[in-house]
Amino acid sequence: MMSETPTLYEPSIDNPEALAAGFERRLDTYGPDFSQRPSPVDEPVETKPISWDGPHDPKNPQNWSTSRKWLVMAVNGIITVNVYVLREFFFFAATS
Repeated sequence: MMSETPTLYEPSIDNPEALAAGFERRLDTYGPDFSQRPSPVDEPVETKPISWDGPHDPKNPQNWSTSRKWLVMAVNGIITVNVYVLREFFFFAATS
C-alpha cells in the first residue's frame, strides 16, 4: 500500500503543500547536497502480480489476432516517427 505522504521518489502534484514539506524535510536531512540521499534500491518495493482471466482472456495481448498486433505496432511506429519529424520541424523553424 502506498503511503499518504509523498516520499523521496513519489512526489504528489495533487498536494503541493505535502510536496513542499517533503522537499523541506529532505533539505533538513541531507542538506543542499543530495548526493548522500538513500538509493531507491534500498527502499522496499511493493509488487503486484499481473494475471489474466484465464488462458483465453481477450485483453491478454498474446491472445490478440495477428492483424490487431500489427495495427498496434503500426500506430506506435507512426507516433514514434511523428515525434522525431515534428522535433526537426520545430528545430528548423527556430533556427530560421
